[in-house]
Amino acid sequence: MKEYWHKKKLIWIIIALGIILVTFMGLSIKVAGKFQNKAQNQLSVYSGDISMTIDYGYNQYAKYGRYMNVRADVTNEGDDFHGWFQVIAPKLDNNVFYRKEVTVESDVTENISINIPLTDDTGILHVKLLDDDGKSVVEKEIGIKIGNYQKDIYVGVLSENAAKLDYTHQVGSQVFYLDENNLAEDYLGLDLLDVIIVNQFDTNRLSDLQIKAIQQWVYNGGTLVLGTGEYAKDTLAKFQDIFSIQYWEELEEYKLTFGMNEEILERLKRDLIKYDEANKLLAETLRQNKAMYYGYSAATEKDSSPTEDAVALGPSGWVQNLLDKLKIVPIRKNIIHASIKDGVPKVMEKKHILMEVSSFGYGNVQLFNLDMGVEGEQESFGIAMFYSVMKNISSTKRTQLNNEFYGNYVDYNLYNGMSYVDTENIPKVGKYIAILAIYVIIVGPVLFIVLKKLDKRSLTWILVPSFSLIFTALVYVVGSDTRINEPYVGYVEILSFEEENIVQDNVYFALTAPYNNRYKVDIDNKYQVVQLSDSSSRYMYSNRKATEPNLDRYLTAINYGTEKTTLEVNRNAAFTPIYYYSKNHYSFENKITLDIHYEGDEVYGSITNGFQFDITNALLKCDGFVINIGTIKQGETIDIKDKESQIFVSRDDLYTTTIINRISGGTDKLSDNTADVNRRNNVLYHLLEPSMEGHSKENFLIGFIQGDAEQGVISQLAEQMDAYGTKALSVPFDVDHTKEGKTFVPSIAPFEEVEEIGETQYYNYKSLENGMKTLEYQLPPNEKILSFEYLKNRNQVVKKDYSSNFSGDIYFLNYRTGTYDLVFTTGKFGRLDDVSSYITDENKVTIRYEAGLSPNEYQVVLPNISYWKEADHVTN
Repeated sequence: MKEYWHKKKLIWIIIALGIILVTFMGLSIKVAGKFQNKAQNQLSVYSGDISMTIDYGYNQYAKYGRYMNVRADVTNEGDDFHGWFQVIAPKLDNNVFYRKEVTVESDVTENISINIPLTDDTGILHVKLLDDDGKSVVEKEIGIKIGNYQKDIYVGVLSENAAKLDYTHQVGSQVFYLDENNLAEDYLGLDLLDVIIVNQFDTNRLSDLQIKAIQQWVYNGGTLVLGTGEYAKDTLAKFQDIFSIQYWEELEEYKLTFGMNEEILERLKRDLIKYDEANKLLAETLRQNKAMYYGYSAATEKDSSPTEDAVALGPSGWVQNLLDKLKIVPIRKNIIHASIKDGVPKVMEKKHILMEVSSFGYGNVQLFNLDMGVEGEQESFGIAMFYSVMKNISSTKRTQLNNEFYGNYVDYNLYNGMSYVDTENIPKVGKYIAILAIYVIIVGPVLFIVLKKLDKRSLTWILVPSFSLIFTALVYVVGSDTRINEPYVGYVEILSFEEENIVQDNVYFALTAPYNNRYKVDIDNKYQVVQLSDSSSRYMYSNRKATEPNLDRYLTAINYGTEKTTLEVNRNAAFTPIYYYSKNHYSFENKITLDIHYEGDEVYGSITNGFQFDITNALLKCDGFVINIGTIKQGETIDIKDKESQIFVSRDDLYTTTIINRISGGTDKLSDNTADVNRRNNVLYHLLEPSMEGHSKENFLIGFIQGDAEQGVISQLAEQMDAYGTKALSVPFDVDHTKEGKTFVPSIAPFEEVEEIGETQYYNYKSLENGMKTLEYQLPPNEKILSFEYLKNRNQVVKKDYSSNFSGDIYFLNYRTGTYDLVFTTGKFGRLDDVSSYITDENKVTIRYEAGLSPNEYQVVLPNISYWKEADHVTN
C-alpha cells in the first residue's frame, strides 16, 4: 500500500512538472514567436484582449523623401478601449511622434490610418497603441522596405484584368495593384506613386474622396494614365469632366505597332541598358559605404538592399532576357477618337493620335485612345506603350526622381520664407548710440567738471558705477520691445486655384521659441498637419555608423484628437524652428477676371480684382514673360500694356536678374531688403521655379494679400502667439493667341519628343551641351501650320551665371531633300513662310541647333521658336 501511494505521488509530481513544462514552453514559444515575428517582419502583434495588424505604403514599400500611409486594424475582445495610436519613423536625432485618438468598443475592429513623411536615418517603423495614461498596450517595430535602393518609377494600376498589364513590370518600375478597397482617400497617401494607370476599370466604383485624392495628386505633380478603347466609358466615367475629355464611342480597328520602328526600338534597348547601369552604380555607391550599408540592411528587407550580383559586368540577367525578346510586333487594336483639353500628341500612327498628354497644375494626364491591355506574344507592344508613359511623366515627378537618385533637394526658398522676423523686433542702432553718447558725456567731461567744481572728486568711484547701472537699466527698458520672449510662428500660405472655384490652401509654418521648455499649441482637427518633408538622401551618402535610435526621445508630437489637433514641442533648442505643413481644399469663389492676349509682340489685356481685398506685389507669368503688375486694388481693373516685363527661359534667369526683387517691393540692391521683401522674394521663387521646367502650365497671376481670405490654421495660431509671414494667391488663366483667323503658338518646346526615360529637365530643358543638338517635334496633326518665327522679344539676351545665350545657326530638316537647311541665325530674326518642305503629313518637324562653345560656358540655352497656325483647328 505504501509503495502504491508512493507511485501515485510520483505520478502527480510528473503531471505537475509536465504542466509547468508545457506552460513554460508555451510562454517560451509565445515570446520566441514575438521575436521571430520581428525577424521575419510579420505585421501582427497582440497583448491581452487587444490585437493589431499593421500595414504601410504599398506592398510595404516606401521611399525616403515621400509621404507614407500607415494603417492598422485594431481588434478589441475586452472592455471598451480609449487611447492613442502612435506612429514613429525613428531618426537618429530627433523623432516626430504622430498620434491619433482612438476608441475601440468591445468586440469591434477599428481601421486607423496616418500619413507621415519618411525623411531619413533608420529604415524602421515603430507603431504603438497607448492607453490614456500614455502606457504602451501593444507595440511593434517593423523594418521598412526602402525603395530608394533602386532607380524605379512607382506605378499604381487600377484594372479588372491586371494580367494584361504585366508588361509594366519590365521597364524600370515597381508596380502596385490597386482597387477601391486599398486606394487612398487623401492625396498624401498617393505621394509614394509616380504614375497611376487606369485601364479596363469602372471608375464609378471609386468614392468621391478617392477621385478627389487622384485629382489633387495630379495637380501636385502626379501622372495619371487613362486607357480607353472598348472600355472608354467605364474608365472615363469619373474623369471625363474633371480633365475636360471628349470622346466618341465608335471604334475603328487598325493594325498598329504603337509608333515603334527600328530607331525607337534601338533607343528603348539603349535606355534599358542605361537604367541597368544606373542601378549598378547606386548599388556600388551603397556597397562602398560599409558601415552605412550594413547598418541599413540590418533594419531593412533583403530584397530592398543591393545584392552582390548587382555590380556584375554586362547587362543584368533580366535586362538581357528582355533585350533578346524585344521586337516590333504589329497587333490589331480598336481605337476611339478622343481628345483632352490642351492635349499634346506624343504617339501617332496612320494619322491617328494614339497617345496625348495634357498638363494639369504641376502634373499631367496621359490619354491613350486604345485599350492598354495585351497578352502573350504582344508583350513588346505593351512595353512600347509603357516606354512612352515613362518618357512623358510630369516634369515635377521627373525632377523628384532625379533628386532622389542623384542627391538631396531642399526647397530653401520655402524654408527661408518662414525664417524672417519683422523689423519692428530688430533693435534700431541709432537710439543705442545716442544713449551711449550721453553716458560717455556724463561720466566723462560733465562728471569731471561738476565734481571738480564741488571739490568732490572722491565721489567718482561711486557715481561712475551708479551711472553705469542706471544706463544699463535704461538700455534694458528701451530694448524691451525688441526682445522675443514667447514662442512665435513664421509662415508662408499659398492659395492656389485648381479649378474655377476650388482652392488648394497650402500652409507652411515654423514654430520657434526663445527657450527650450516644452509648450503646446492647438488648432482645429479639420486641418491635417505633418512635419514638412524634404527629399533627403542622407541614407545614400552618409558614412556615419547606424546606431540604435532612442524611441522615447522626440522633438515634436502631432496629436490628432477627436476635438482638436495639438502640436507639442519637446525641449527644442532655443531659436531653432520646427517646420510643419498643412493643406486644405475648399470652395472659394475666384473673383479675379483676366482678359490676356499675346500674338508674338507685347502681352496685353486687363485684370479685374473682384475680391474685397487688395492684391499687392503682383506679377503675371505669361508664355515665358514675367510682368510686373504691382498693386490691384479691390474692385479695380488695370491695363497691363506697357508694364515692365522680362522673358524667362531657364531657372538661372530667376536668380540672375532683379525684376523679382523689384516686384517684391525692393530695389536692384538686395542688401536693402526688409523682412517682408525677402519673404515675398522667396515665395515668388518657390512658385516660379517649377514653371521653368517646360512642361507644366505656366500662365498664372501671383499676388499677395493681407489678412485672411478664409479663417484658417494661421488665424488660430496667431491667437496663441505672434505670427510673422505672408499669404500669396495664385490664379491660372488661359491666354487668347488668336488674331485675324490665325492662332499664335508661343513655343514649340512642349511638343519636343523626349528621347529617354527619366531625362532630367533641370539642365537639359532648352539647353545645348556639346555644340550641336537635333530635336524632333510632334505638332498636333489636325493643325494647319502657316509659318515659323524666330522673334527678338522671345530671345532676349539675359545675363546668366551658369549658362549662356544661344549664338549660332538653326537648321530645319528638309523632308523632300533629306538635308538640313539653314533657316535662322542669331541676330537675324524673322519668319519662315514656306513650311511645306519642313513638315511631314503628320506635322512632325526636325530642327538642328548648332553653336560654338567656349571653355567657360557650362551650357547654352536653346533659342525659342514659335509658329502660326490656322485658327479653330482647320485641318490640313
